[in-house]
Amino acid sequence: MARTTPFISTATRQLMPANTAHLSRDQEADLVTRWQQQGDRAALDTITQAFQPFLHKLARPFVRGGMSIDDLMQAANVGFMQGLAGFKLETGFRLSTFAQWWVRSAIQEHVALMQTATKITNGRNQRRILFGIGRAVTKIERRGGTVSDASLADVLQVNEAEIASVRRAMAVATSLDTPLASDDDEASTLGSLLANDDEPLDLRYEREQLRCIRQRGIDAAVETLDPRSREIFKARRLRDDPETLEELSQRFDVSRERIRQIEVKAFEKVARHMRENDPLAMQAQAA
Repeated sequence: MARTTPFISTATRQLMPANTAHLSRDQEADLVTRWQQQGDRAALDTITQAFQPFLHKLARPFVRGGMSIDDLMQAANVGFMQGLAGFKLETGFRLSTFAQWWVRSAIQEHVALMQTATKITNGRNQRRILFGIGRAVTKIERRGGTVSDASLADVLQVNEAEIASVRRAMAVATSLDTPLASDDDEASTLGSLLANDDEPLDLRYEREQLRCIRQRGIDAAVETLDPRSREIFKARRLRDDPETLEELSQRFDVSRERIRQIEVKAFEKVARHMRENDPLAMQAQAA
């Protein structure tokens, strides 16, 4: 179960300038390009560190009912990495606009799974472990250690069998299994820390319910678009093999720039609709 720090190495964090939280558009574009095209780990570390305040802002409303900010930030970072992997500079969006979809989704799925895991854990001690894992992981990584059942047990002052029992109850959803480095076939994931093959049926059902809710939200948002915008948005954003601007310009008999403009406006409308009609986020704000 051993894994290395997935997001920001301790050495890089110590050397990182304090003003990286305020990246200009050009700086952001340069860092994204270096990571996506060259696998530049230093660029990834810098941009991830710069976005920590943004991720914290998205995660903070979900701190309730024993949920720690460390747990939520782990999920937020996984969602951010998923968003970064699919981000396209040519759309003209800032990374924060695009990535917030993925971040919110990862946080919401984590919250739902934690709620179910709480129901199926046995006793107060296991629930204490469940809600303490995030803080323990952060503590271990800040020390430069390796996260494992043994190190978690040491920090939480329990035995390894109890860690394993909680880990089995807290299977992580498939959306959290995206590799955290594009140039490593054995890249660590949050899922590799917490997932387990014998996923309880309750967790599997909860996960599928959440996916259905999220998909219905996307479908409803897309339906607010006019027919042409809807088709362009689906062709560019919702297909495994997206159509190019050139292909769409020929199909709709307009310029590539016009296709890009329609895509941008459609994305903004869909994103706004999902922000304003997000039941899980509204529930967190009200809690």
